[in-house]
Formats: sequence, structure tokens, C-alpha cells
Amino acid sequence: MYLRMVSCFDFVKLLKEGNMNQKLSRVFLSMILFMGLVALGLAQRTTETGMLNGTVSDNEGQPLPGVSVTISSSHLMLAEISTATDSKGYYRFPQVPVGLYKVTYTIQGFTTIIRDGIKINLGMITKLNETMEMTSIEKTITVEGKAPTVDVESTSLGVTFTKNIIQNIPSGREFTNVFEMAPGVISDAGRPSSYGSAVRDNVFNIDGINVSSPESGVYGSVQVGYEIAEEFQVQTGGHTAEYGGVKGSMINMITKSGGNKFSGEANFYYQNKALQSDNTIGTPFEGNFVGANYTYDTTAQLGGPIFKDKLWFFVNLSRTYDETYVEGYPYDQPKNLATDYGKTFPSLKLSYQINPSMKLVGSWNGWWSMRHHRSASRYRNVDSTWLGDFRS
Repeated sequence: MYLRMVSCFDFVKLLKEGNMNQKLSRVFLSMILFMGLVALGLAQRTTETGMLNGTVSDNEGQPLPGVSVTISSSHLMLAEISTATDSKGYYRFPQVPVGLYKVTYTIQGFTTIIRDGIKINLGMITKLNETMEMTSIEKTITVEGKAPTVDVESTSLGVTFTKNIIQNIPSGREFTNVFEMAPGVISDAGRPSSYGSAVRDNVFNIDGINVSSPESGVYGSVQVGYEIAEEFQVQTGGHTAEYGGVKGSMINMITKSGGNKFSGEANFYYQNKALQSDNTIGTPFEGNFVGANYTYDTTAQLGGPIFKDKLWFFVNLSRTYDETYVEGYPYDQPKNLATDYGKTFPSLKLSYQINPSMKLVGSWNGWWSMRHHRSASRYRNVDSTWLGDFRS
């Protein structure tokens, strides 16, 4: 495929040559493809992976060139990726999907070293320096252990929330709730900010794509199911070059992908008013419950191979619903009336390994919501609220 840039002289030439409709169609198609590739390139500037590097030396501290370093993981579409150390014993894997990895070091005449359970985090550099011993027989040493948790090469200030942390820490189940857990972040009515920056200074990314609202600058122009998250990265300061235009914090969600094995998950969270209390005793609203009548959050997802080591899929369907009583609503009735808000989030992700050095990932996320009695308050009646029906 090639793209042709069209000048005014080309346009005049087309007018003279005839076949105007056919030629203009080709011109406009080329321009659209060009703009799409430019936008894709800009989107890919944001970080969606981590990095692994280090040095390999012998037991006398001398660098070992030519050592084969191989990484393998269920998060890779390829069976493994290999590189070799240079003359200074240095190796580097620049763009590694987040997850757990096995790292193998081999060279003839030296003991083979296997490091298992190495965690690659989003936007972080994991450094592994190894010392290999000479041996006259074939010998392998396997080391079970975690990689260093501190990125000594980064000047950024922030924190990474892995899937394990997300699932085990009690918190709200929204994108912004994860942001609120980062050090230095405060929240005002669900609108978080960090270190004195404005709410609109933050940038929210999903798989490296900016989903901040173009109108208000906050999260909300695109919403997704909470359970599709593999990892969250929150940078609150000292941003790297690709985030140089961010004045506040940068929040990046990496979504789950399929794999070479089929796997799925289903869950259901429920809460009702029996698990709450209210403080209306002694007030004019005593006897009228205020808060959630009931809330549920459910998800079903499945991922796996279409073609092993070549094409993966991941599908997810999430549904949230809550029925809530607002204090004093409606003002012209003796009893509170429940408001409701339901949201559905379907998602699809495909990952295609074009060749060993190129991978194509495409995703689609939907957002459907229905909300009765929107803008309900103690100063409104039913007729002054409205129905919110939104699809994206």
C-alpha cells in the first residue's frame, strides 16, 4: 500500500483529465488512510508495556558477550523471544507486555541460569544482572524469585496497581477509584486531582488511547467494564517524554488479552440496604431511607486462541445497576422515591501476531446506560427530572 499527497496542481490536473469521480475517490481515500496512520502513530506514543534489561558477567566480574537471553510467558503470542548480550555484556527487551516471565541465560562453557516468576510492570524498567560460572559439564540453575520492585532508572513519581492488588483491596469499582488510591491524590465529589493540580489537568488512557472527556477533561467520554483491567499505572509527577504535555496525573489502564489456552471468569457483587444505615433520626426526613436500596455488579468474560501463537480473542460483558433513594426526593410526596441507574459494557479485543517483530491489536468497547429520575434532589418533583438514555 502506498499513500499519495495531493497538491493544488494535482487537483487542477484531475479536473482537466476527466473521470473526476473515480480519481477524486482515490485521492480522498488516500488522504483518509494517511490521516488514520498519523493518528495511530500518535496514539502509540503512550506506554503500554514494560522493559527488561541488564548485564551478564562471569564470576570474575568481566562482561560476557554473546550470551543468549530468552524470555517466555503466557502473555506472549510467540513461544519465546531471544536476544544476545553485546560486547559489554548488556542485553535489552524494549517492549514487553506486562505479566510474569521466565528468563533463561545460556552460553557454551557456562552454567545455564533460569530466572522464573519475573514480573514486568507497566511503564517500568526491570533490571536483571546475572553472574554465570564456568563449568565443564552441562549444568542448570533455576532461581525462583521476584524481580526488583524499584525502577532505579526512572524519575517518574507514581504507582502501579496489578490485577492481584485490584482484586484484593476493598475499593470502589470505577477507573477513578484506582486513581484515588495513589499517594498524593485527593478527591472532591469523585473528581480526583494530585499535588495541587486541577481536575482537568489529568489524562486517562485505556491501552494507550486518551479517553479523557474533550469537553471537561475528566474521565467519562468512554467507559468500560472494571473487570477488563489487567493493570493500572498512575503517574503523578516527573512524567517521561511521551507524557510531557500532561500537567496533572497520567492514568493508564491496560486491558486483558486472550492466550494460547482458553480461560474465563464470572463474578457477581451485590449490596442491599440491610448493609447500610442512615443518620436521619431526629431530622424532618426520619423514616425515609436515604442511600442505596440495592446495587449489583456482574461480569462474564472469555479469552483464548483462534489460532495458537497467531490470533487471540478476548470478550467481556459487564453490567452494573443501582437503585438509590435521594434525600427528600420528590419534595411533593411524603415518601422518598427510588432512582435507578443501569450500565452495560460489552468489550471485544483481538490480537494478531503478524510476524516475530510486529503485532496488531484491535479492540471495541461499548457503553449503554439507562437512568430514570436524573438530577433528582430534595428540590425537585418527578416531572422536573428526566430520563437518561445513552449509547456509545
